[in-house]
Amino acid sequence: MSGEESLFQIKARIDRLKIKSGGIKILSTNDLGNILESVEKENPDIIIVDSIQSIGDSNNSSLFGSILQVKLSAQKLQFLVKQKNIPLILTSQVTKSGIIAGPKTLEHLVDTVIYLQGDKYQTFRILKVIKNRFGSINVVKILK
Repeated sequence: MSGEESLFQIKARIDRLKIKSGGIKILSTNDLGNILESVEKENPDIIIVDSIQSIGDSNNSSLFGSILQVKLSAQKLQFLVKQKNIPLILTSQVTKSGIIAGPKTLEHLVDTVIYLQGDKYQTFRILKVIKNRFGSINVVKILK
């Protein structure tokens, strides 16, 4: 589910990375209702939402991206995936100071918080596990 990029942008990235996308279904929307409906209809093996700050419930009057919208969207998604036993990956924007944007409760809702960042020269990617409900934290991996 992409609230940030259009289907055309995602298709261009898939082609550039030479990903075989036969089993991947993509929905470009930022409306939570559309996402929940799609999950009910498609019953996917896994759900990836990019990014949680771009998703909102049109039935709620607060602005998309607001703390309330982020929290409510994450909670509703969490409730659905628990019912259906589907893994959920939420991407999140970070602030200039390098912390997750939005409510602190977002970190409490999820099982794991992982930061993926580029190095100064964009040669490597640094993967840091900040929270892991089921294992160690403060794990750092350098990816090439």
